Amino acid sequence: MQINSCWVEKLTKYGITKTDLQYNPCINVAVDTWILAQSIASGKDLWHGVGNYNSQTICFNRRYREKAQRLHELVLNIIHPKKAQTYIN
Repeated sequence: MQINSCWVEKLTKYGITKTDLQYNPCINVAVDTWILAQSIASGKDLWHGVGNYNSQTICFNRRYREKAQRLHELVLNIIHPKKAQTYIN
């Protein structure tokens, strides 16, 4: 996963280095999951939190959130064509 360099300073407090993020896939995925969880927890709702994962700047948050929602809907339509709209709303 690609982790923004703005997280490096915060992660060093936990003993995680930039090298760890680049070359240790287990640490990389664990940290990325932690960042996503933090982002969702700080959001007004789930989708705003998903947008926070990318950016807290309103226009970038909205763009990422809408893209993620479209992909989510696409996957749901593939898995459960008749139930997809129920999950989204």
